[in-house]
Amino acid sequence: MAEIPALVWIVVGIFVSIFSVIIVFRSGEPFFILMIFAGIGMLVFGGIKIFLRNRNQESLVDEMRKRHSSRGDSEAEINMDDYRRQRSGQHHQQAHQQTQQAQRQQAPSPTPKSPPPQQQSNSPPKGQQGFCSQCGTPLLKQHKFCPICGARV
Repeated sequence: MAEIPALVWIVVGIFVSIFSVIIVFRSGEPFFILMIFAGIGMLVFGGIKIFLRNRNQESLVDEMRKRHSSRGDSEAEINMDDYRRQRSGQHHQQAHQQTQQAQRQQAPSPTPKSPPPQQQSNSPPKGQQGFCSQCGTPLLKQHKFCPICGARV
């Protein structure tokens, strides 16, 4: 959540206080007496924020570093280039392609061109549309890409 600046607290406090005093003197509404105190409270809070703002910026950074180190997070552990690559999706595609190549090299299995022998019935199982034309993986109706080889269905 964003922090409200001290100057905003002071300006709003002045406006609420002055507006409430004017209405109390004109009509005598008891609610606006409470609003006078609320405006004065905003003024005091804004003044406190201004006086406390003089804390050194470096001390705030040191506090944040201490919090991060106590949690175990470190700025040195985060590589922003890797993070951006992962967020853009390029890293995942490359990793998927590398995984496929490694699987093909490790265990060259024959790719079935027809349905597996256990599914010899004429009707496919419930929710199944067919098989991938490249690797023979059984596909569901909602599949637009093969979950194994990534070919468009």
